[in-house]
Amino acid sequence: RYVVGWMVAHRESAALAELRRIAADKWPEVLECLGSYLVYAKKQYGVEPDLFSFNEPDGGVRVKFNPEEHRDAIKRIGAHFASLGLKTKMLLADTCHARGTHTYALPTANDPEALRYVGAISFHSWGGAKPEEYAAWADLADRLKLPLLVAELGVDAWAWRGAAYRTFHYALREVQMYQELILHARPRSTMQWEFTADYGIVNEERDKERKVVRLVPTTRFWFVKHFCNLTPPKAEVLTTNSDNPKVLLTAFRGEGPVYTLHIANLGAARPVTIAGLPAGVKSLRAVVTSESDSFRELPAVAVEDGAIKVQLPRQSLLTLTTVPVDSGQ
Repeated sequence: RYVVGWMVAHRESAALAELRRIAADKWPEVLECLGSYLVYAKKQYGVEPDLFSFNEPDGGVRVKFNPEEHRDAIKRIGAHFASLGLKTKMLLADTCHARGTHTYALPTANDPEALRYVGAISFHSWGGAKPEEYAAWADLADRLKLPLLVAELGVDAWAWRGAAYRTFHYALREVQMYQELILHARPRSTMQWEFTADYGIVNEERDKERKVVRLVPTTRFWFVKHFCNLTPPKAEVLTTNSDNPKVLLTAFRGEGPVYTLHIANLGAARPVTIAGLPAGVKSLRAVVTSESDSFRELPAVAVEDGAIKVQLPRQSLLTLTTVPVDSGQ
């Protein structure tokens, strides 16, 4: 992810991002560096990455490519990996954000040779996007028959500089983003940014010697727990709709079958009716997180004639699921 000086072209008058372009005469060394690293990992440790990408290449975060250079890099690196007998494919795009950036992937998408080396398509969600902009990524992934990944799921790319990401308001924005991504981008997988110190979802309590003695979950921790622990693994996303823009509903069906509904209420408390549940579902486990509740277990909700009526607390996430309490997820 980090590029040392010997790889890049230096031009005195160039902007910082332009200084991060790989020099034309350095490509043989770059390929040898990447390939030898992966071959060593395979031989020494028995591991082979599924995908390789330069991080956010559209913005020049460490390495800068324009769309055509990105296509050419995919062909160069992909062919080199293949010649070494590596299974590692290339990650297409992996852009800084989703707002109109699907076009960055088009030169590669329109090149059959380049597509031979692509294993998935990706964007980062910083700053969010309109439904139609998310949908453009979904449509492109469908056209290419490739899994779509949100390789960095986050709201504000600069929030790590302060404490805003620890607030309830930020947590609720993140819930809204989760729901909008599922509804409109339809990704195969997302990666929460992040479970480590930057954008941490827990607070650290320290003693007088500054040693960490306790981790205290934030609201973001509990919201993320809804999606991670209560969504069935390898689930199919079901089609849903809502007649209120402040209420976002997503639904999943896993093996079993196991069902989960995530209901984000972005506004005032309100009653809701949800219809169209499968005939075999008679009751649903209910878990809620809000400004005053943290993954609180509620009484089970009865299903009558494929419908339920529930009260949504203000600015909350209510999950209704057949995933059992002791599922071990």
